[in-house]
Amino acid sequence: NTLKKRYVIIKQVLAAHPEYKQAFEAMPCNSGYFMCVKPLGVDAEELRQTLIKDFSTGTIMLSGLIRVAFSAVPTEKLPKLFENIYNAVKKLQA
Repeated sequence: NTLKKRYVIIKQVLAAHPEYKQAFEAMPCNSGYFMCVKPLGVDAEELRQTLIKDFSTGTIMLSGLIRVAFSAVPTEKLPKLFENIYNAVKKLQA
């Protein structure tokens, strides 16, 4: 139930923030543990480094994608996770 709740929250967060589509594409996901996002216009490894350095957000870079292990994120912090990804991409796009 906890993993399903996280998945539903992520879907709601992404739907509530159409501006995120300017920064990244959420890849199809059917897992309750992780998902990937494709950064737009920025290097995924550079984004990963910016996320950890400037936003205290750890992710994994995998074949040009950012892998987000949302199973390890408290539900109340999920909106902030995606806000951080968005802000980091926008910072690198500038």
